[in-house]
Amino acid sequence: MNAPATGAQPSQQGTRPPRRWRGWQPLRLLSLFLGLALLVLLLRQVGLGTLVAHARQLGWTFLATVALFGGVHLLRTISWRLCLQEDRRQLPFRRALSLWLAGEAVAHLSFGWSGDAFRAAASSQTIPVERGLSALLASRIVYFYSTIVLMTASFMLGYFLLPPQAVIRPLLAAASVPLLAISVLPLTGRPTVTRLLNRFSSFLARHSHSAFLRRLQIFVTALEHDLAAAFLHSKRNFARLAGLNFLATFAGVLEVYLILRGLRVEVSLATAFLLEGIGKTLGLFAFVVPGNVGVREGGMALIFQLFEMSAALALTLVLARRARALVWVGIGNLVMILQGVSPAALPERPTTGAGTEK
Repeated sequence: MNAPATGAQPSQQGTRPPRRWRGWQPLRLLSLFLGLALLVLLLRQVGLGTLVAHARQLGWTFLATVALFGGVHLLRTISWRLCLQEDRRQLPFRRALSLWLAGEAVAHLSFGWSGDAFRAAASSQTIPVERGLSALLASRIVYFYSTIVLMTASFMLGYFLLPPQAVIRPLLAAASVPLLAISVLPLTGRPTVTRLLNRFSSFLARHSHSAFLRRLQIFVTALEHDLAAAFLHSKRNFARLAGLNFLATFAGVLEVYLILRGLRVEVSLATAFLLEGIGKTLGLFAFVVPGNVGVREGGMALIFQLFEMSAALALTLVLARRARALVWVGIGNLVMILQGVSPAALPERPTTGAGTEK
């Protein structure tokens, strides 16, 4: 997908990534190494024997989490097709689900955003790449918004449920304020982001002297249209998208509850809600570490201690969720093999396409 971009750059730069990305990769490798080191220390502290015993104790509960995560993929596939709007007729649900699962496999085997790039490229025979990427990004933004709503609700719930002397209680109150402001922002109906995108699109239209900039302008125009359709044009559409994605994020709460119950821990759904909200926060702040390796395990171990639960339980929880994700990575790879899902050749549509329609 980088071929169009090279046309806008000098030839001597076409074989190397920009300098800022060359500096970013060593940072990610260093963070990955430190995360792995932290994970090894946790494994040594807990002991493999304890983890094996916990794995046996989970039993059927693990299969339930695998099935629950499959439901998340279904919900997010539906959300993606809704963001495609009229273009979803060109992408049947079965095909969209196959592309979604294959994209998850690609993302886990490389890096997160590569999954969306793969999906857009693989569907480019029927939907322009710019249009596909726009709908995927719009769907991801709605999912992120739903995650913010879940975090806000969990922090507010934790503030009222935890005892006054709890150390984490003031932190939850402080974090709830900006999160609540972000949660209510789409409800105000102010088109701030879409207005900025419209100005950027107009700027690109005046200065699109290369194929890459023309395609970027098409993408920005489509994204402006998709975000307006998701958040502004119809309250019913917004409620439907936000509801689907909130269900997808709430599945994480059920996972925490099921796994801890499977480990014979007497935990309430409210506590699972709070644990998942804090876990989501860790994921947002640890994005620099590939896969949050080590950071999520170490962070959850510290959080579990605040709730008087052992690091072994936290490590088992995180590893069980990683394992169920790997199961679906395997299913995604199987889909690619059996159905021949692969990126198609990018169509040459620098100036026209569905992404420009309003």
